[in-house]
Amino acid sequence: MLYSEKKKNKILGENSRKPSFIFELLKHLPVRICLLTSLLFLYFFSSAQFSETAGNLQDPASGTYFRDGMDPFSSISNAACNARLSQRILALSAEKMYGFHSLNQLSFSLAVPVSSGSWIGRLNYFGFNQYAETKLGVCYARMLGSKADLGLQFNYLQLKIPGYSFRSAIHSQLGFRYLLNQNLVVGWSVSNPLGIMHIRGSSSKIPIVFRIGLGYKISEMTGIAAELIKEEDKVPNIAVAIRYRPLPVWEIRGGIHSASRQFFINAVLCKNKWRYLTGLKWHQDLGFSPSVVWHYFF
Repeated sequence: MLYSEKKKNKILGENSRKPSFIFELLKHLPVRICLLTSLLFLYFFSSAQFSETAGNLQDPASGTYFRDGMDPFSSISNAACNARLSQRILALSAEKMYGFHSLNQLSFSLAVPVSSGSWIGRLNYFGFNQYAETKLGVCYARMLGSKADLGLQFNYLQLKIPGYSFRSAIHSQLGFRYLLNQNLVVGWSVSNPLGIMHIRGSSSKIPIVFRIGLGYKISEMTGIAAELIKEEDKVPNIAVAIRYRPLPVWEIRGGIHSASRQFFINAVLCKNKWRYLTGLKWHQDLGFSPSVVWHYFF
């Protein structure tokens, strides 16, 4: 009899354990909607190879999926992520991809908060004198209550190749972000959602790109973020990043992009109104890509 009571209590004790973090996460309706949307997207746009243009492989720990993230360049991944800015930000970045002079990338961005959200403008240049890709983007991110954010972005893309006429296109991005609690953020975005944008002057089509991700702030010092990127007719890419903040003015971020097998590490230093970032990406076949980013808060 005593043995049966002990066995019964053991079974009841196991069943009364708290549900795991995953089950707690799936209780939230926005999380289930994001997962269902991503599964449907992967089903209808499954594929064969992966390749993204320069500037689209972002660090998911840069601010897209954290409440305290303030980075105008994060709107490249999700147009909704800068809806809660509290001050204006001027940002500049430069990258020499794999050390090649012909793969230079320069970016400029300005973020201005307004009463209902934020406006972000961005100018990006990639290439050299034989091939140049220029992108001009305007984004508006708006708060939908205390937890939800929605963003809409329009980009003008121009391609310049000597001996050929200019080629251009306009495409859009829709982004959504939901703050589940103080530590957990989920979001998704889709670029060129209608899938009908073609580059003027050529038969090339701008692909549909879907992103879904989440960020979890483990403590004041550490956090982790992950993002799934699915481009039309390409295999999915998973980006995972970890951030470590030993001091309020010092931060280290590192992670990997699975499809391109590219590792990255960033060191961030904040001083007064300035924030400096030095980054390094590494590809096992192509080598290293150094980069620098400056932010000025005013």
